[in-house]
Amino acid sequence: MTMATTTAPRSKKTTARKPSSRKTSSPRKAAPSRAKQTQGARRPQAERAILQQKSRSGNLPGWDALGGRSARGKKTKASRRVRALDATPSLKLGLLLLFACVLVTAFVGHTFATQATLADVQQARAENQRLRLTNQRLRGAFDRMTGPEAVMPRAAALGLDEGIAYGPSITLD
Repeated sequence: MTMATTTAPRSKKTTARKPSSRKTSSPRKAAPSRAKQTQGARRPQAERAILQQKSRSGNLPGWDALGGRSARGKKTKASRRVRALDATPSLKLGLLLLFACVLVTAFVGHTFATQATLADVQQARAENQRLRLTNQRLRGAFDRMTGPEAVMPRAAALGLDEGIAYGPSITLD
């Protein structure tokens, strides 16, 4: 006799998905393969692996492992790129203050030089005016001494006659 075995049909759980409330975005770009990653990008992963091994063995990293310099004391690329003025803000501030002092000194010096030049120009104008007035006074005195009122009486005292006849008259036929 054979025994018939029946198996119950498996019930499939059907889960209805709810529509996503998020906006659909463009498909993500694939991450670059390990071969395309640069050596600098791999270094932090290697350091993390070393730190994980040390933490498992009980040797936790010290300050030298956590600092910006490696154990050999070499400077990193980032520290080599730092300019001198960015590394020392007090030097930058000092240079800015020096530049500001030079500008203020130049401005004050220029102001005093301009005032001294203005005083010299005003003094030269006053001297010019004084000389012009002296010239006019002396010219007036000369004109009075050589004018007709002074010359005519002295000429008469010397015996000169007043007239316009200087020579024989010329007649035209």
